[in-house]
Amino acid sequence: MLLLAKIAGTIGKYLEAPAAALAVSTEAAAVLVLTGRVLTAVQMFADRVGSAVFAGLSHISARARESGDYAVVREVIVVSTIVSGLGIGFSLALSAPVISVWVGEKAFGGTALLFLLALSSFVSSRKDLISSLLVALGQIKSASKWLAAEAILRVVCISVFAYFFKVPGIPVAAALAAFITIIGLNRVFTRQFVPDKAMLYSPGVKGCAISLCLGLLYMYISPAITTWTQIGVHSFAFGTLLLAANLFDGEWRTVLFHTINATSRELRSGKGVL
Repeated sequence: MLLLAKIAGTIGKYLEAPAAALAVSTEAAAVLVLTGRVLTAVQMFADRVGSAVFAGLSHISARARESGDYAVVREVIVVSTIVSGLGIGFSLALSAPVISVWVGEKAFGGTALLFLLALSSFVSSRKDLISSLLVALGQIKSASKWLAAEAILRVVCISVFAYFFKVPGIPVAAALAAFITIIGLNRVFTRQFVPDKAMLYSPGVKGCAISLCLGLLYMYISPAITTWTQIGVHSFAFGTLLLAANLFDGEWRTVLFHTINATSRELRSGKGVL
């Protein structure tokens, strides 16, 4: 059932461009895809967090359920939230110049559409993370049901919103379908594991908010960027700023330094060297 849910979800993710083409035009579909291209590429890294820790969480899931200690799960949520915030903040700041230099200004759909795509990307990323956590912790059947329901809901929402609201309605519909799914997944998680609903939302939220605010600010105040060289310089400068600013998030700082120290100890002991 999980496989079928994943297949349905994958198909649902690729309905946005066809919906835009049917509701408006093929040119509108191209603009929609290109406007979110940087966002899609960067967000792939955030989506890999849940997959990367799947085996480890599955290994300790029984012990975590017995002891009620889900500190590792909290750390995973912190990392995913921070990485997602970094990716979206970076995309908000530099999507417009990248698309303009790459294929021309006419291919960029505007800051409002980019913001809606960023919202959809963030909500979808949270949905993917929570479903991965549930599967890793043994709730495969429950997670599969909600993922299958989300695939159907996504098709319905995108069809309706594309008809009435055209291109801007498509990312809103995707975000709405993912958000409803998150509510269901969250109920499963709090009922089976941790009753504190804030567990899935508060870790890393400060750093994520910092990244989003900086991305929006940079998008409006940055000077004109017209060459790939300028894009490279601004990417490095803004990326460094984001990484430094996220150190103000205490939980992220703790996880980061703990990981660095643990890796350093393994390297010194020879365990981390092939």
